[in-house]
Amino acid sequence: MGVAAAGVILDACGGSLTGGTAGTNGAAGTGGWTGGAGTSGPAGTGGGAGFGQPACPAEITRGAACLPTDLQLCYKTCGPEKSGVKSDTCAPDGTYAEMSGCTFDPSRDYSCYSIPEVATTICPNEMPQASQTCDVPRCMPCNSSFGLPGGGYLDSGGAAKVGWCVCQAPNAAGVRTWSCANDVSWPCPLGAGCRPIFTGIGGVGGGSSGAAGAGGAGGSTGTGAAGAGGGFGQPACPSTVTKGGPCASVDTQFCYKTCGPESLGLKSETCTGGVYAEMSGCSFDPARDYSCYRIPAIANDACAAGGTPQANGPCTINACTLCNDNRGLPGGFYLDSAGAQKQGYCVCSTSASGAQKWSCAVETAWPCPAGSGC
Repeated sequence: MGVAAAGVILDACGGSLTGGTAGTNGAAGTGGWTGGAGTSGPAGTGGGAGFGQPACPAEITRGAACLPTDLQLCYKTCGPEKSGVKSDTCAPDGTYAEMSGCTFDPSRDYSCYSIPEVATTICPNEMPQASQTCDVPRCMPCNSSFGLPGGGYLDSGGAAKVGWCVCQAPNAAGVRTWSCANDVSWPCPLGAGCRPIFTGIGGVGGGSSGAAGAGGAGGSTGTGAAGAGGGFGQPACPSTVTKGGPCASVDTQFCYKTCGPESLGLKSETCTGGVYAEMSGCSFDPARDYSCYRIPAIANDACAAGGTPQANGPCTINACTLCNDNRGLPGGFYLDSAGAQKQGYCVCSTSASGAQKWSCAVETAWPCPAGSGC
């Protein structure tokens, strides 16, 4: 694929974002996006359709039976204020497999859900509960830790979950209620909150937004694995920082570890309550191109029929070919390096020495989780 054309999109506040130069084949996109003059208020509308479409009809539920003549792939809403989507795919076993976590349109602005760096003392002392009344300002994530990572909330049934809640705008009856989601279904999982969607010349438009609306798609970048750069995922965690490990005020308070296929993603570690709390899932730089990890719409014949790839095991197929025991389709499994079965995908990665080995990740740590791919 050659150099893609620059695109123009609208941010969630209605400001225009004009595209920088897209990446060439095999490298991450270069250049940035010029920020529009965003204004505070509800999310923008308009733009291209496609993300999260088609919507699932009510009769499609996880584990429900499906036939080749039924809808093969559709999406349900998820996340706070139903701002994200998750896919349901008709798997080869004849049932609908639902993706874990929640995926969010990378062309939208989710700064309303930014995770605070310091405790938000205006949050209530008691643990917020989904669908119960609330009165704190909008765009203020709350939980049992006053919005900090590692805190919890109660779902509508009273079960404790790790994640956040926001107090929604009044409904038709004028009542405000909490909308909550766990940490793998939150738009801003990187500890300190959302990174601006596109950075570079001009930065990102000012003003905060409400919940994301339907936005347009920008110009696409070139194919190939994403590179590193910018401030995304900095600072890196030293080897002494481990999930659940002890920490004090003199230790690193917040840092990132790599995750996902070929270590291209990041997850945060936050010193909370004297221990390091690790975010669930894996986050990926929204300004980069991860089309190498696109989930196929049809089975990859290059994957060994009936075979199950194992992380760090030898492989010989081409790069950017997803495999699992379902030949790369959603719902398939691989073996981790210790031999445990995991649901997700693998790609054949070539090291600096030329050795080819499987690099694998679970579906919640995959760059392209929404059924058909990026």
